[in-house]
Formats: sequence, C-alpha cells, structure tokens
Amino acid sequence: MSDDRKLEAGLSWSASRANPRCWRSQYLSRIAAWGGWEKSASPLSREAYQLKKLQNRWGWSGALAHRYIAKLLTSLFHGREVEPLERILTYIEEQFRSASLLSESAVRAEIPIAGQQVVFVEDYYPFFSSPEERRHAFLMELQKIRRSLITFYSEALPHFAGTPLEAVLELDKAGTDHAFTHFWYSVPGLKHKVKIFVELDLGIRRDNRFVITDWKTGRRDTAKTTEHLLEMLVHANYVKAAHDFQLDQVQADLVYLSDSDAIRLEERTHSVSTGAFDLKLVKDEMDSRIKEWVRRFTDPEKSETTISRWPVTSDKANCTLCNFRRICDGAPKELRRTTMASEPLDLPTLFEAEAAREAVFKRSKTKVARQTIPPEELKLPF
Repeated sequence: MSDDRKLEAGLSWSASRANPRCWRSQYLSRIAAWGGWEKSASPLSREAYQLKKLQNRWGWSGALAHRYIAKLLTSLFHGREVEPLERILTYIEEQFRSASLLSESAVRAEIPIAGQQVVFVEDYYPFFSSPEERRHAFLMELQKIRRSLITFYSEALPHFAGTPLEAVLELDKAGTDHAFTHFWYSVPGLKHKVKIFVELDLGIRRDNRFVITDWKTGRRDTAKTTEHLLEMLVHANYVKAAHDFQLDQVQADLVYLSDSDAIRLEERTHSVSTGAFDLKLVKDEMDSRIKEWVRRFTDPEKSETTISRWPVTSDKANCTLCNFRRICDGAPKELRRTTMASEPLDLPTLFEAEAAREAVFKRSKTKVARQTIPPEELKLPF
C-alpha cells in the first residue's frame, strides 16, 4: 500500500498556530507526529501521533456544532428540506453522551487511541477532582452548544434564506478536502512564498463585496481583537487569491452564537473590514508571525527541522490542557502522569532515541523508505 502524503512546512493559520503558546507542542503535533501511523515510525513519532488524537471538550463540541451548521446551510442553499431543530438537538445530546461514556471507558480499559475514537484530554490526564465535577463541566458545554444551535436555527438561518446558490463561494465541509484550502503568500525578506492553509465557515458574494461569516460558539473576548484582525487579513488574502476580490472588498462577520446578553443577530455580530484598522500595522504583524514560523525550519522547502528549534513555553500553565505533556521534557513531572499510569515515560530514553535517529538522518541526507500498513491493522501501544 503506497502513501503519497507529504509533510509540508505550510502554516495552518489560527491563533494557536500562528502565535502558539508553546512552540514545542507545535513540533510534536506537526512534525514529530508525522508518519506515526507507519510501521517504521520512531518511538517519539508513534507516541506523538497517538496523543495528537486527544481532544478537549471545547474543541470537540465546537467542531460538532460547526458540522451541523454546515449541514443546515447546505440544505438551505440547495433548496432542500432543513432538518427540524428538535431532531438536531437530540443528535447533539446523543453524541455528547456517547462520546463522554466512550472516552471515560477507553481510558479506564487502557485502550490505545486509534481511528475516529474520541478520547478527551480531560479524561486521559487527571483533570477533574470528582465525577460530579466532570459531569457538570460536560453538561455546561452541552448547554452552550444547544444554545448556539438554537440561536443559529432561529436567527441566522432565516437571515440566509433566499441566498442564491451561485452567490455561495465558500462553505465549510467538515471532514472533506475543503479543510485543506490554501494560498501562497509572499513575505518581504523571505526567498520563497509561504503556503498558508485556511478554512472559511461561509463566504458569500454580496453585490461587490465578499462577506465571510465566522461562527463562534465561545464567549465574546475583546482581548482577542488583534487575533481576529490578523485572521481577517489572512482570510482576505486568501479571498483575493482564490476569488479575485480586492482586500478592501472583503468583510468578516464574527457571529457569537452563545452570547446570552444579545437579543438580535445584529447584536451577536462583530463586523471587521480592512478599512476599519491600520492595514500596514496588522500586515506587519502577520508577516512577522509567518517569518517566525518559517524560522523553525532549517530548510523550509524540504520541511526539515530539529526539535531544538522549537522551545518549550516558559509559562507552565499552558501545559495543563496540552495533549503532549506526557512526552514533553518541558512539562512539570506531576503533569506528565496520566490516569492510566502513575509514572510518566522515561523521557531521556525517548528523546535520546529521537536524537540518534535525527543524527543518522542528517548524515545520510536521505529519508528511509517507510512501510505503510492499512489503518485497520495498526496497533500502536503506548
């Protein structure tokens, strides 16, 4: 079985990756985990690949809400019958209950993380002090997602009724290749263009404008204003490259679906356009972050790098909900313990093996051909 997948140094733009709280976590997620599914993977790669699959309850529930929103919009734009709200809320509750029980059971039974299995990082590492605390946390998350979907169904969906299909230029299709949409971006001072991956929830042509709608299931946070401006500018550059709009023709609407203080859709929406901020200032910040990412690679064209170029965060509070703290030499020892083992891995052995592997790779200047086995035959022990 051949595998044509290739590791790329391209940047997937989000607040966490463009300005990460910890570079080491990005190395473990993007670099070390690559190829961890293969039989010849190194011990570190195998571990990182499994831990990358852990999900936190906020990210998982947000992705679930986005999936149903995209499904409803697809039906609306194609003139098909839209599923009743009650049925969608029942699906959501069933998936919450199922995912919560399966995650807890998998951890208790020490089942390796594999495939589409949901294992929450809050279960894998000691996070809740009691079953009651865990139950309350998941119920609160369920209530937030229910509120978001009720708001979308009652306020946002009617707003887009009557939108012609030909005006819909971008629509999130969770789980498809659409998630890997990209464009090439030139940064002053860099020899080559940088490949930047983006994912738009919704993009519609309105008159001579391109309006991006970004669904937010979390709380409105004014501290993230800079991040939102940067994200808007990145998306505007993608729209310019993919749809031939100018930057000043792009508008981004951030819709906070779970905002309990808002009554109307307009109150939930924060609109941003390039004319509303200092474009040069934001672009300089955007270029600076892209350069910082590219500097992590010894050879960006070949996606070559070493772990030493990805430092550990100085703020150990960031380790609390990190998937990789079990195998990170920068995480406090007490945080490397999982609910399945009282002692963490022997990290010196793990990282010495990786260093030896990198040294051999550097001397040979060639990559060893990796044997790929079907996913159903993968048995990756911890």
